[in-house]
Amino acid sequence: MKPYTLTIRFRETDEYEAEVGAFMRDLSKHTDKSKNRFIIDLIGDYMKRSEQEQQEEAIIEKLRKMIRCFADSKSYEICCHRCFQS
Repeated sequence: MKPYTLTIRFRETDEYEAEVGAFMRDLSKHTDKSKNRFIIDLIGDYMKRSEQEQQEEAIIEKLRKMIRCFADSKSYEICCHRCFQS
């Protein structure tokens, strides 16, 4: 597979970007990782967190559905039967 190359520019006119750019310039002071490995790990961690957040949202939605179902049916047995069928 051909390597994917990405160029990142940090605008000095944007305070946040300038601060991040300065951090990247001095990255060797903060970690033993190369800039490339640091960015790859950062993106990978972001992807994992996003996936985890989606899974957590799905669990929360199932709980909400069960609570609504129980409130509507006022019967634990009916609620569990309906909630776990879908």
